[in-house]
Amino acid sequence: MVRGSKVTTRVRTVSATQKSFQKPAGFGFIETFVSIILLAGFLLSACHLLLNLFSSKLLDQSASKFVNTFQFARQAAIESNSKVMVRAVANNWSKGWEVYAIPSSSISGQKAVSEQSQLLLKQIELEEVISVSSDDQLTIVFNPNGMTTNLSPLGRTGLTLCNANGKGRQLTMLASGRVQVKEINQGCGVS
Repeated sequence: MVRGSKVTTRVRTVSATQKSFQKPAGFGFIETFVSIILLAGFLLSACHLLLNLFSSKLLDQSASKFVNTFQFARQAAIESNSKVMVRAVANNWSKGWEVYAIPSSSISGQKAVSEQSQLLLKQIELEEVISVSSDDQLTIVFNPNGMTTNLSPLGRTGLTLCNANGKGRQLTMLASGRVQVKEINQGCGVS
């Protein structure tokens, strides 16, 4: 440097309110919109899975009600040493069913319920989303030895419980009173 020369420097000062042009942090409109659409898709698929799970659980509960009733009726027949009958209310299993203890002196036919018959259990109707179909066999009678009076008490196709999605459970019963529940994916009228 030469003597007597003056050096000037410019220092740029930036205040807190002045910022350089940078991309703001966070999501933009497009990124937010895409994220919302993806989230909505995930939520819809989760709701669909939950509805299927709920529907399947409802079928299992309804089938369990039938199995418990048949086991109760068989046990009541053995313990009371009398015949016990399970029949659909108004010939429709969806409207519910009743279990009667029938004195051996009053049995003239399988489907007879006399005034001497004692109501042991009454099941109220099933949820509206479950439909029950069966053969004409709407009465099951257990003998005092625990066996049924018919070799196929629930008919040759058994009871079929269906939901609106076309899924179902099929109940079949042996003459010994053993009930089998089978999951069916077809046969409920929806393909």
